[in-house]
Amino acid sequence: MVQGVKLAAHRQRPDGSDNYSFPSGHSASAFATAAVVHRYYGWKAGIPAYAVGAYVASARMAWNKHYVSDVIVGAGFGLAAGRTVTMNMGGSRFTMGVAPTVGGAQITLTKQ
Repeated sequence: MVQGVKLAAHRQRPDGSDNYSFPSGHSASAFATAAVVHRYYGWKAGIPAYAVGAYVASARMAWNKHYVSDVIVGAGFGLAAGRTVTMNMGGSRFTMGVAPTVGGAQITLTKQ
């Protein structure tokens, strides 16, 4: 979703480096991860994870890569994605693994 909106919005970054500023993909990834950590491990792990997400978002603005609206919308996309993938989690557990792909690797989640 984030990449599609970036292509459609075509917003220039504050530093002028390219036209892929809106929304912030780094913020989306950080907050999606924080939402999953929160849902899986509870608030004791969630609070530090959200703090890391806030750090990532503020760092993107400090490094002049995004506007405030970019990171807010990116964080919203991330929270929505994180909540969506854990919606029916209940007592379910997931295992994480890494699988090789052409040109890199992918992270896999398997519901148990």
